[in-house]
Amino acid sequence: MEPQRSYNFQLQIARVSQESPVEHQIIYGTAMICPDLDEEQYTVGKFSTRDEPTLAIQV
Repeated sequence: MEPQRSYNFQLQIARVSQESPVEHQIIYGTAMICPDLDEEQYTVGKFSTRDEPTLAIQV
């Protein structure tokens, strides 16, 4: 998916979530987080890269 389309989708999810009158949680995984949403209130955990994966699998 093109970054701009992915960012727009994420922003729409955030908008609908903010408009909801009930307490809830949305879990969404992406390799291209929208820069406007790359802050603590929207994210959990560290960013994963090939050099520093989020899963620490030991062989």
